[in-house]
Amino acid sequence: MSRNGEESKYSAKDYVIKINDEERVIVVKPKNELESTINEVKIKLEETVSKLRKVNDMLLKLGDVMLNMINNNEKIPQDLIDKFRKMLENERERYIRECDERIEKLTRMIGELDARISELETEYGELKLKSEIGQLDGKEKVRLSELKDNLDRFRSIRNEITMVVYKYRGECI
Repeated sequence: MSRNGEESKYSAKDYVIKINDEERVIVVKPKNELESTINEVKIKLEETVSKLRKVNDMLLKLGDVMLNMINNNEKIPQDLIDKFRKMLENERERYIRECDERIEKLTRMIGELDARISELETEYGELKLKSEIGQLDGKEKVRLSELKDNLDRFRSIRNEITMVVYKYRGECI
């Protein structure tokens, strides 16, 4: 589990590595579970951002209605307008919090992936050095190849998550 009590999940070939930060327990699960987790967070984030956009549009429309009523010298039922605006602002704040929480979850995944990538790079570097000086046995050659594949996959997943975070971070304000 991570510091906030959540488990971290990573992809490695056709499996997911779930790491419990407090005890460093590693559990291997099918890769599609990781993709499912990432997609679930992305979908929820997209839904939240969509709702936030709608509320923002409604707030703008409310402002337009108020301006039109003022321009037409119509009486504005201020208590009704204030109540509606307050309701929309509360919804907006709720969606901003949800959006921030989802982005934070993705950001934690990136940090955890960075830590795992760093560990794999260290091991890869050691084996690569042994390979260069010709001291690599058969098992280590296989491990070197696996490490390269795993590093590529982890980096790909990290990049995918990073793009999602950058795409939506600005919309959660």
